[in-house]
Amino acid sequence: MTLTTSSTSRRARLSNLAAAAALSVGLGYGAAAEATPLTLDMSTTAGFAQTCKQLPHDARRLKNDDERIAWALCRDTDQTRRLITWATQNFTRIDHTPLPQVVAEVERQIDEVRREMAQTRQVLARINLGERHSLQIAPGQWQMDLNGDGQMALWEKYFFAIPKRGLSHASWGLPRNDEAHIQRNYAPAAQIRIDQADVLWALSYHQFIEGLLTHVRAFDLDTKHWHLTLARPALLGQAHTLIGQGLETSDRMRHAVLAETDDEQEWIANPQQRQSVFPLVLDAEDFNTWREVMAEARATWQGEHLLPASRNARGLLGEFAPLCAEGQGLNVKQLYRKPPTKTLRIGSSGPLPDVSDTRASAAPCPPRTMPTCSGSSWPPAKAGTTPCPRATACCGWPLNAAACKWRARPCATNWPC
Repeated sequence: MTLTTSSTSRRARLSNLAAAAALSVGLGYGAAAEATPLTLDMSTTAGFAQTCKQLPHDARRLKNDDERIAWALCRDTDQTRRLITWATQNFTRIDHTPLPQVVAEVERQIDEVRREMAQTRQVLARINLGERHSLQIAPGQWQMDLNGDGQMALWEKYFFAIPKRGLSHASWGLPRNDEAHIQRNYAPAAQIRIDQADVLWALSYHQFIEGLLTHVRAFDLDTKHWHLTLARPALLGQAHTLIGQGLETSDRMRHAVLAETDDEQEWIANPQQRQSVFPLVLDAEDFNTWREVMAEARATWQGEHLLPASRNARGLLGEFAPLCAEGQGLNVKQLYRKPPTKTLRIGSSGPLPDVSDTRASAAPCPPRTMPTCSGSSWPPAKAGTTPCPRATACCGWPLNAAACKWRARPCATNWPC
C-alpha cells in the first residue's frame, strides 16, 4: 500500500512538472510571437495578398490598430469577392429557379453580409489613431479573381481602383475590360496614408450599409402580390440605431477632416489640403453644406423634425401618408421604434392600410407643432419660428436652396421631386 501511494505521488509530481514545462514553453512561444509584429503591406499586389493571408481570422487576436485596419480591409475585399462569385454563379440559373427559392437565397446572403459587417464594424469602432498615421494603402493594387472563374479579367484587376480626382461624375462607374478607359478614368497607383478621419469614413459606411440591410430584413417579400410585409419589427429598431450612428459618425468625420493640418496622401481633404486622391474636390462651401445636411438629417431621423405626410406625395412618403391624419407630420424615429401594430405593407398591391386605430399606441405621427405652408415644405420649422420657406428640394432628398450644390441638381418647387 505504501509503495502504491508513493508511486502515485511520484507520478502526480512528474505530471505537474510536465504540465509546468509545457506551459512555460507555450508562454515563451506566445511571448516570442507577440514580440514579432506582422508585416503589413497594403500598397502592392503581392503584399496585400500576403498580409491578408497571415492575419488571424479571429479579430480578438489582433494586437494593434494597424492590424485592425488591415483586417477590416482584407475582410471587406474578401466579402466583395464572395458576393460577386455568388451572384455570378447563381445568375445563370435564376431563370430556372422558383422565385421563392431565389428570395430565400438572397435573404440568406443578406444575413451573412450583416453578420460579417457587424464584426468588422465593431473592429473599426475600436480604432483610435489620434493624430498619427497608419498604413499606406493602394486600392488599385488589390487585384484578385472576383467571379471565381479561375482567371482575372481587366475589370477584376482594377475593380478597387479609385476614379481620378476631379473628373465628371459621368466618367465614374465600375472598371470594364478596356485598358484605355481605365487609364483615362482611374488612378491604379493612387495611395492613401490612413488617418483617423479615414477610419471614421469606413465606419460610417459600415453603419449605413448594415443599417439598410437590417431594414430590408425587417420585411418579407410576398412574391405573389409583390408587396412587402413587416415581419420583424425589432429589426427596424436596430436599423434606426445603426443609421443614426452612421449620421453621427459622418459628422465626426467632417470635424476630423477639418481639424487636419498635414497634407500628405489624403483621402478626403479639407479646403487647405491639396494632396488628395478623393474623386470629389470639396471646397469650404461643400463642408458647410455637409454640416447643414447632416444636422437636418439627424434631426429628422431622431424625430426632432417631422416629415410632411401628404397623401398626394409620391414614393415611400406617399405610401406612409395613410399612417397620419391630416395636419400631422411623420415622426421617423417613432415609425422605426414603434411601428404600427397592424400588418404594415408596402408595394404595388395598393396604398398602406388605414391604421388610424393604432395611432394611439404606435404614435408615429404626433400633431405638427410648426407653422404650415401651402403644400409640402422643407426644412420643417420649429414652433415659434417664422413661417417655413417656399418648398424647395434637390431631387431625391428634401434640402433647402443653399444646400442644392451638394446634389449638383437644380431645385424643384415640389417635394419630393
